[in-house]
Parts: sequence; C-alpha cells; structure tokens
Amino acid sequence: MQRKFTHILLTLGIALACIQAPMAKPAKTILDYYKALKGKLGIDKSYKIVKKDIANGFLSVMSSPGLGSAHIDMALWRSRAGKEIVGVFSYGCGGMGCWGKFNDFKFFDANLREVRTEVLDWAKLKQIHDKSVPEGSIEAGFPTVTITIPQRGTTIKIVGGLMGGDPKPIANLYYNMNNGRFTIK
Repeated sequence: MQRKFTHILLTLGIALACIQAPMAKPAKTILDYYKALKGKLGIDKSYKIVKKDIANGFLSVMSSPGLGSAHIDMALWRSRAGKEIVGVFSYGCGGMGCWGKFNDFKFFDANLREVRTEVLDWAKLKQIHDKSVPEGSIEAGFPTVTITIPQRGTTIKIVGGLMGGDPKPIANLYYNMNNGRFTIK
C-alpha cells in the first residue's frame, strides 16, 4: 500500500514539474534578425536573399542584380554566456569591385540596439581605417572599405583604400566567445 502511495506521489510530482517547467524560448536565427532589422537597414521589397546559411548564422541579400547592385551581409555570433551579436555590412558592387562606407559596418544586440562601441574598440578601428585612405575621401563620401563578414568562422577581415585604387588589409577582428567582444589585430 505504501509503495502504491509513493508511486502515485512520484507520478503526480513529475506531472506537476512538467506543467510548471518554463517553456524554453527557441534561439533566434540569423533569419529572425534579418526580418527584425529590415526597417533599420533600409531593406525593401527589391532585396532578395542570395545566400542563407542558418546553421552558420550567415545571410546575404542583394538588390538590383548586376552592375551597381546593393548588398548586405550579416552574421550572428553567440558568446558562451548566450549573448547574441549581429554584424552587418552594407555595400555596393560595380565595375571597380565591391566597396562600402566604414559607417555602414554595424553591430546589433539581441534587442536590435546598435552596439558597435560595446563589442569592440570602435575608436581604434576608425583611426586605423581613416589612416588607410587618402585625406578628404571620407568627407567626400567615397566608399573606402571592403569588409568580409564570415559565413563560417568568427574573424571579420577589413580591407581599406579607395574604390578602384590599391586596397590593403588594415585589420582583422577576432571574436572572443567567452566575453562576446571582438579584438583588433
């Protein structure tokens, strides 16, 4: 009798625990972030997804295929503590290659706040970039950078110069999975 009573209590306890257990919130994918950031990034109906790698947290979209096309690449990084960061680079491609403006390189957190100064030494990176381009080119609004957001891996590669000029690697950003920040090398 006592064994039967213990079995009933155990069954009720397990059932109660299952009912009260909070449902785990599914992790956001790069596609979820893409949909949420469309307005902030100026993505309209003309943009089409050209590369989608959900498993590696990578997405690339393009508007106006061909010469003069607009592109946006984005990737998702997760720290071991669960912190999520989405890196985004908007650029254009034409007869002189694919180039963008340094300020079109951004980072967003899980709440869609821009956090580039919180995830890396942005002032130092800007200084490195500004030294790599001819004086006055930034003020004139010229594209001065190509940034490779990785489909696999965690390193972002940055090349600086002038569109049509002699581009040179200026920095690599390495993601630290422990603290959720990038270091510049």
